[in-house]
Amino acid sequence: MSYGWLVRCDPAAARFEVVDLSGATCRRSAGLEIVSAGYGARPQNLGAQSHERVEGAADPRRCGRSVEARAVWDAGERTLWLVADPMGRHPLFHARVGGLTLASTDLATLLSEPGVSREPSAIAVAEWLLEVSGPPEETLLRDVERVPAGHVLRVRPDGRTLVEDWAPPPRDTHPATEADRFGDVLESAVAALSDGLTGVLLSGGIDSTAVAAATARVGGPPPLALCLDFPEESERAQQLAVCEALALERIAHTYRPTADAFRRSLELATAS
Repeated sequence: MSYGWLVRCDPAAARFEVVDLSGATCRRSAGLEIVSAGYGARPQNLGAQSHERVEGAADPRRCGRSVEARAVWDAGERTLWLVADPMGRHPLFHARVGGLTLASTDLATLLSEPGVSREPSAIAVAEWLLEVSGPPEETLLRDVERVPAGHVLRVRPDGRTLVEDWAPPPRDTHPATEADRFGDVLESAVAALSDGLTGVLLSGGIDSTAVAAATARVGGPPPLALCLDFPEESERAQQLAVCEALALERIAHTYRPTADAFRRSLELATAS
């Protein structure tokens, strides 16, 4: 079961259909039909809260400060807007089948639609193997694209346009007090999720180290440091330093990629 939404839209035929609304909300406002939900949100946790998030934006066809992925249909203008949240917290995928645009917050739901292929994109896979950055809308699947974080895809009978609608604020525009609160906020979030023995996926970078430090401070048994070691790009030294500083037990696995492992990874990616 998906907790998102799936829409089918043919702007030329002025057709807009909400196919799957499990865990999402749909409402009409000022001539617009708005479908919205954050991926993974339980149906019972939406309702009025979801509407408040949508209404918090001055224009639902823009990113605003919303934390949801939205589809907005204007029947009068025959225009569909697919709106990604500013930080990319929720995925938003789309595909074309003839003149029909299909969009969903759940990839498996989108791939279940007739005409949407699971075939990998040779170009995207090659870019990934060569560690070359492709366009942000690209996925590893030939027929599927994403709306990148902070972007809006506008679909009309005469074509589609992807525009960046949000950018991070410039440096030094937030009060220093916000940075001072970071540790307390992170520890509160970790404490809310911790229940007994916990594990932290520790790479040795600043993000996982901050989570490990917060988890070690909130009480209870020290968290286990779960580490992967890639021999050619080893972060073992950083992991050991963090574990020593925080008195964590390091549980490590050395991963040596093989052709069979890579093939299996592609199979899992296209199936899930």
